[in-house]
Amino acid sequence: TDIVVFAVITPSDILVAPLEPVCTDDLRMVDRLGHESFIESTLLLGILGIRNLLISFKEATEKAQKETAVADEYFDSRGGVIAVIENDGVIRRLNATAAELLGAGSAGVLLGRDWFDVALPIEDREDARARFAKIVETGEVQVDRDDCRLVTLAGEERFIACRKRPLMRDGEVDGVLFTGIDITARRRMEDELEFRSILLDHTTDSFVVHDLDGRIIYANDVACAWRGVSREEILEMRMSDLGTPAAAEGAAQRMETLTRLGSLVFESENPATESQHSFPVEVHANVVEIGGRTYVLSTGRDISDRKQAERTIRHMAFHDSLTGLPNRALLAD
Repeated sequence: TDIVVFAVITPSDILVAPLEPVCTDDLRMVDRLGHESFIESTLLLGILGIRNLLISFKEATEKAQKETAVADEYFDSRGGVIAVIENDGVIRRLNATAAELLGAGSAGVLLGRDWFDVALPIEDREDARARFAKIVETGEVQVDRDDCRLVTLAGEERFIACRKRPLMRDGEVDGVLFTGIDITARRRMEDELEFRSILLDHTTDSFVVHDLDGRIIYANDVACAWRGVSREEILEMRMSDLGTPAAAEGAAQRMETLTRLGSLVFESENPATESQHSFPVEVHANVVEIGGRTYVLSTGRDISDRKQAERTIRHMAFHDSLTGLPNRALLAD
């Protein structure tokens, strides 16, 4: 009769792991009465092999933990907004920047909540859900042409330049990665500049900004109309192209005085165009710093009426009001 003998050694610190035969040989065994018997034995993976396996497993685990820690640190250290959103719109993960921007003390406060209900203004949610569903359905990357709006837990509106990319697993969309940069400050500055530009374009004065070499950086609508050119055309010009030849003669001296004093007021002549005659202009020029660079802001005002009034007053002072003939004051002068 064949007798099958099993012997299992399982020290308490050995993990259960797949065992492989390493050698096969006849094993001599002795019972308590001293009788010998030979059996066919299979020596399983020894303690040394299991130990090596455990060391490899431990090293792999530690390596994976380190890589995860590095990934987590990278995820939370990025300056932009990063959010992982489930296919149903639930927030799976947020980085620290996103949590801070939305006004949450930590990302954990928002995990598991609906992204659209938490982070988007009410009026934007329906359209945003439709575009999100399209990403999940098609797997296409979506870059918003217009800045998207997020809203904090306190109700403050933020503008984000964003990108949405599907996360693929086994050929299927397994969530959407939302990344973006907070451009609220830039948008507010742009809105302020647009507001100021509207004000400047609705004034009767000419506004021109140019660098110290005379290259024009900005000109309002009035400045363009005075020269009979478009906004694009005037930005290709220099200040020396805008005035009359006589006015250009003293430009170098005026610039030297302006840079030395920081401001200057002088009279010039706006040249004639196809639609208008030349006319006198009073220019207020000021040196300004914009973005760390030095520019000149020149404000021009049409003083035709003032000049006409001055001529009228002078004529009345030196001519008889009834006959219009020169009076004694003119003769004495």
